[in-house]
Amino acid sequence: MRGSDTEQLALLDGLRRMLIAGGLLILDVMNPVWIFGNYQASAVAEIGGMPYRFDRHYDVAEGRSRGSVVAACAPGDPVGHDIRLYTAPEVRRLLTEAGLKVEAIDADFEVAEPVSRQSRYLQFVARR
Repeated sequence: MRGSDTEQLALLDGLRRMLIAGGLLILDVMNPVWIFGNYQASAVAEIGGMPYRFDRHYDVAEGRSRGSVVAACAPGDPVGHDIRLYTAPEVRRLLTEAGLKVEAIDADFEVAEPVSRQSRYLQFVARR
């Protein structure tokens, strides 16, 4: 399975090995709690001046958002996406299993900003 916990753990372990002793890793992830509160099965977004249509569904049993993206102004073959949405405790667990010590979790690119359901982005500060 693409994006499995095993693959994520291997990636984080590789990042840990690249850090010097005491080095910091800052990992930015979207907060799935925010996503769930704002989830839309279909949406159009303008990226680089071009509108794109996103069609997706959330698979609760798998914890994955799946769907497709297509340029709305020039429909062609859609590009599929299959994204595992990790909660903050799951990210912390993976970082810890990779041998990193989580020192802080900040919200929305603000140091020491408390994490809440309204936090769109979470930044994990972890040390080797």
